[in-house]
Amino acid sequence: MALAVSVQGRAYPANRLWLWLPWKYSRRKFCQLTARLSRQGIIERTVIEGEVNFRLASAGKKLLSARYPAFKWERPSWDGFWRLVTFDIPESRRKERDELRRRLIKLGFGELQNSLYISAYDFPAGLLDWLWQKDLKENVFLMESKQKYLGEPKALARKVWRLEQLNYRYRQIVDKMATKFGIRGERKRLEFYKQAYEDFLEAVLNDPFLPKELLSSDWEGERARQFVLGAGAVRG
Repeated sequence: MALAVSVQGRAYPANRLWLWLPWKYSRRKFCQLTARLSRQGIIERTVIEGEVNFRLASAGKKLLSARYPAFKWERPSWDGFWRLVTFDIPESRRKERDELRRRLIKLGFGELQNSLYISAYDFPAGLLDWLWQKDLKENVFLMESKQKYLGEPKALARKVWRLEQLNYRYRQIVDKMATKFGIRGERKRLEFYKQAYEDFLEAVLNDPFLPKELLSSDWEGERARQFVLGAGAVRG
């Protein structure tokens, strides 16, 4: 996840990549983890100018896409259609109903109303396959609607995905990174960057990655990413 958030598949120095990992990961555990992922073909190791770098391999990209389907830094243009999923699943199948809700959120859908979810992107094939597999095709309905029937697009997106709260979190990260120049001492800088990276990853995992047409002009997501990437210049 850290590799994808950082550089979209380009090689990234190992000594900076470690900063993206949770506090519980020591350098020894980090080395063990990267070695295992490399053996599994999820990441690739390369040496650039004498420095060890890693990048996501094709298997890693597929794994990331499966676990975080909504994650995409390159946001496609919006075609003006909303995709809606509504369902009426009986209490006797509560487990499948709850699983469907979790799956929709993971796919980047937002809850418009109870049992009604909305997305700006086309229905993924994996969702259709899952509905057939669970025999829910008669309980779940997929629809498309032109944006004009659901109100002003940006206002709707802001409400459904609570974009103001997410944008505030991104802005906090930008403001925090702007104070990094006053931090002295290697240990304090390390603690500062690891906390900043952790905050950023948490925000990313809650980002539906909507098309630019649905974001406000003051959207801070990409700016926060660039600030965090700039912090990668520090070496542990």
